[in-house]
Amino acid sequence: MQVAARLLTFLPVLMAVFDCSAGPGIAAGWKQNGVNVCGYHSDKFTPCVAGDGKGGVFVAWKDYRGENPDIYCQRVDSGGNILWKKNGMGVCVDENRQYGPVIAASDDGTAFIAWEDNRNGDFDIYCAKISGSGKIIRITPVCTAEENQVL
Repeated sequence: MQVAARLLTFLPVLMAVFDCSAGPGIAAGWKQNGVNVCGYHSDKFTPCVAGDGKGGVFVAWKDYRGENPDIYCQRVDSGGNILWKKNGMGVCVDENRQYGPVIAASDDGTAFIAWEDNRNGDFDIYCAKISGSGKIIRITPVCTAEENQVL
């Protein structure tokens, strides 16, 4: 199994996978300067990354391409190829504010992205289950108690 460390930077969102098992250097198939995960001209913050179980990664971030911040994600395979929509897939682009995404993945290539969501006035926690092919299976309110909920 390849041992990998992942480095994620923004402006635009770039990613590089480094193969630590073969000494210094970038894993085969990856560009020297990383992979442009999202080149859309907007501010991006709070990136998070989870391995997809197949040598690739899921990436989620808060994106200001609309009037309010929204949650976007992307999948990159082990060769550094973008698998989903160019510039990322909108996970939650509700008219209100969404913040602080966190991400986890299961062994079957499914991603779970949770975030703080302001759609009801206070911040609540929502979670999306996303298939390996980039289809949103469902979005579930996790906690909608009174007052603000934070991750």
